[in-house]
Amino acid sequence: MIAYGVLAVILLVVPLLVVTPILHRLKKKALLEFGALVTNHDQLFDTKWIHKKHLQDEVILGNPDASSLIDLGSSFTVIREMGIVPIDKPTLFTLAIAAALPVVPLVLIVTPADELLRAVLKVLG
Repeated sequence: MIAYGVLAVILLVVPLLVVTPILHRLKKKALLEFGALVTNHDQLFDTKWIHKKHLQDEVILGNPDASSLIDLGSSFTVIREMGIVPIDKPTLFTLAIAAALPVVPLVLIVTPADELLRAVLKVLG
C-alpha cells in the first residue's frame, strides 16, 4: 500500500520535472535582467530623493516615484522566490493524501477494530 502511494505521487510529479531546466534558465535570466532594472531605478530614486536632486516644488507624498519603487521591489521578490520545480510542498502533500484515500476503506475492512483503535489512540496520545 505504501509502494502504491509513493508510486502514484512519483508518476504524477515526474512529468512536471521536464520543465525544471527551462525554469532554472528563465529564473537566472530574469534575476539578472530585472535585477539590473531594479538597481538602476533604485539608484535614480536615491539620487533624486535621498540626495535632494529633485525640483524644489516636488514632494515625495503622492509622487509616483515611491510607488514604482515598491512595485519594482515586489516584482523582483516574486522572481527571486520563483521555484524551479513546478510543484510545492502543500500540493505534494495533497497529492499524497489523494493517493492514500482509496486505500483507507481497505485498511478499515482488513484491520480489526480494537487494533485500529489502539493505533489511533497511540498516534493521538
